[in-house]
Amino acid sequence: MEEGDAAFGAEVNLGSPVDLWDGKYRPRKLKYFNRVHPGYEWNEYNQTHYDHDNPPPKIMQGYKFNVFLPRPRRQS
Repeated sequence: MEEGDAAFGAEVNLGSPVDLWDGKYRPRKLKYFNRVHPGYEWNEYNQTHYDHDNPPPKIMQGYKFNVFLPRPRRQS
């Protein structure tokens, strides 16, 4: 150390860092519902081997998704 230099050895506690936006913009989980639309495929093979009393195996015909976004919090 040279003349005029100060020795620093003490630690200073700065506390926990707090973001100013933490309370306002906390992420929220989306709510969603999904449904599968099953159905029958009446191709030539299934028409020959199955009827309405004994239907063929169900197949996937489509999906439907309902997504609900949470409302943003009001800033007061």
